[in-house]
Amino acid sequence: ESGIVRPKLEWCDVQELLRGAIEAEQESLGGRNVVLFVPEDLPLALLDHSLIEQAVGKLLANAGSYTPPNVAIEAAARSAGERLIITVSDRGPGLSAEPERVFEKFHRANGSETGGLGLGLSIARGFVEAHGGQLRAENRNGGGARFTIDLPVQLTQRSALVTP
Repeated sequence: ESGIVRPKLEWCDVQELLRGAIEAEQESLGGRNVVLFVPEDLPLALLDHSLIEQAVGKLLANAGSYTPPNVAIEAAARSAGERLIITVSDRGPGLSAEPERVFEKFHRANGSETGGLGLGLSIARGFVEAHGGQLRAENRNGGGARFTIDLPVQLTQRSALVTP
């Protein structure tokens, strides 16, 4: 809140970004497997690699806190027109009747395996909103939570950036 985050935009390979977030959060995932769903032909996206990788990392860390041991977490990315959609889904206890409360600073839900200040999801939302995007939370059918990052971004195929 003390400053404005200004994204430094660059062309990013979204699959590489997601793999980086998974690698960075190995400890907070507690050995849980992350199943990644990214189409091979997903275009490159113009965004701040570091900020979005950190936002995804915070979603993964949150999922690691609530997902039972030996249950996989899912991460996915897809394009929808000029939008990039990234989801992180878990099979934890799900969200309260007011899912938006999870983005409040210092909010801690029951059932977390780890301590923490309850700032991660608020920070993640700030990084996403700095891109003009949205971060939403919802309960999954069959239990658990899904967090969706929806970013308005320019997308391009890798071959379009190669100059002869």
